[in-house]
Amino acid sequence: MSRSLHTKWTPASLGDSIDKTADCAQCRKEPVKGKSFMVCSGCKQVSFCSKECQTAAWKGHREYCKKRQAQMKAMANQPSSPDFPIYQIRRRLLSDFVEVHQCDFESAFYSAVIMGGGSMEKFPFDTRAVRVYLKYNPACSENPSTAFRLVAWEFFDDASSRAHPMPRASSTETYYEEQMRAQPGFCGVLCVHFRMEDANLFESYPQLRKTGIDPVIRAALEKIKTEGQDHKTWFERMQKLVEDGLVKRAFSEQDQALKMGRIELKKGKWVWVELEEAELKSRGLQSVTLF
Repeated sequence: MSRSLHTKWTPASLGDSIDKTADCAQCRKEPVKGKSFMVCSGCKQVSFCSKECQTAAWKGHREYCKKRQAQMKAMANQPSSPDFPIYQIRRRLLSDFVEVHQCDFESAFYSAVIMGGGSMEKFPFDTRAVRVYLKYNPACSENPSTAFRLVAWEFFDDASSRAHPMPRASSTETYYEEQMRAQPGFCGVLCVHFRMEDANLFESYPQLRKTGIDPVIRAALEKIKTEGQDHKTWFERMQKLVEDGLVKRAFSEQDQALKMGRIELKKGKWVWVELEEAELKSRGLQSVTLF
């Protein structure tokens, strides 16, 4: 999932939004800036830098790819009501919706962790997950930032689903998970299930303490993050952001500083556009925030 304010999304009716920064799923080579690797034509979920890497990865990728293709084929042309676009379009919108709001969800789910455990260290990551219920917004005009309404949420015990996990899209997922878990300050991974009318999207949100910075600064940041907002209202805050079509994005993928803006259609792509100073002031919003 991308965080950068430079990310672009393809309109859902025209095809999948392919992450142009995705590494090769086999050798983990990074693409040259501004370029993208070829994408698996079957699942359209992973990228490969060459035919050789795609062939080498097929043994481990086959099960996931075949299941993904079967799922998409079975539901591709099924609307769940006359007012809805076909499943394939709504499934793309669901994926783009979650990615567009990636930075906002990171902050929101930190609050959920604090509510559910008191701190990151005390939250039962191995057994407890979050489910977010969404409802498709027919008036969204395919804008991924407003494609769904947040209806409700709950904690639930997902031990049974963890016992029978979906096959991995590639070995790269395992590699990055191992790298993440080895990071200093790692506390756990919050599993989140986004549920729309007839589909479920699973995402992971790592919870890490800040390391590698001055201890005094780190303590101050943690205090602001933990005590500077009402964690009980995290869902209502997210609902309001989505309803208003507001989106926070980072200056770069690793940057913690976030800017407030909207998603607009420009030259055939959905892109992030910064809010005007007048609107920021009228809404009582800051141009740049940390959370």
